[in-house]
Amino acid sequence: MPYKFYYYRKKNQTKKQTEKQTENQTENQTENQTKKQTKNKTKKCKKTRRLLRNDGYVRPSETTQERISSSIDLMYKKLKSYIPVPIENYKDIPTGINIKYISEQGKYREGGTLVVNSAPDYFVLVNGFVSWSVNLKTNRIFMEDYNNRTEGENQVIKDHKEKNMIKNKLYKLYLQGLIEFKVPDGDDDTK
Repeated sequence: MPYKFYYYRKKNQTKKQTEKQTENQTENQTENQTKKQTKNKTKKCKKTRRLLRNDGYVRPSETTQERISSSIDLMYKKLKSYIPVPIENYKDIPTGINIKYISEQGKYREGGTLVVNSAPDYFVLVNGFVSWSVNLKTNRIFMEDYNNRTEGENQVIKDHKEKNMIKNKLYKLYLQGLIEFKVPDGDDDTK
């Protein structure tokens, strides 16, 4: 049974004061977000770490990317729903797009989500919590083709984004002390 949440006001605070405070905070957040977006036109992302050489990783004899690179059929299958991007259009790719690429040596690279577009020099991609740069002068770029998605897939993605947005807003309210999460009596997940 899912947890229910309850909204509690701080002591000695009326409903109107709480609503006004919430409105002011959302207005300030909106203004700050607009300023940040105009200042640097990069998508806000999770905190990432750079790839390190001394993190204890033991490389297998053949990686998945090497296996895919050795077979043209597998490369074609992986890039089927991706569009090759002409070099002159690299600057037009928006952040948040999924990118895959082929290296100068013809090796397939899984890529990640574009977070910084500094075309014509480089992209910064993120995959989970790892970020890295991709040299645009030596790699062939492919971006995800969103037109090939079915309407059902688009709806699932839209629903997922909406749920995440609501979850993030609730978490911000929780951090501000405006909302408190409790398990109501009688709702027990231990059954």
